[in-house]
Amino acid sequence: MTTSTVSGPQVTALNVTGMSCGHCVKGVSAALAAVAGVTRVVDVNLARGEAIVEGTATPAALIAAVVEDGYQATVRSAGVGDTTRTPAAGGA
Repeated sequence: MTTSTVSGPQVTALNVTGMSCGHCVKGVSAALAAVAGVTRVVDVNLARGEAIVEGTATPAALIAAVVEDGYQATVRSAGVGDTTRTPAAGGA
């Protein structure tokens, strides 16, 4: 993934494990949306086991919210689709 120096929202992708249904997805979405600095929960995907969030919240705060909701989370690492980035002008 690329990192742009253009000003814009930071996008963070997390690997989320432990979700097994739509209710889990809604819970993770709500937990992430409640984190200070989150401007938008872009997607929480059960099949891919991932969550994508925009805003200034730290990865540690996002992970803590997911863990508090009963799931496990890690930031996507380089080489496995690292998407902690600032999108380029014109979109992600």
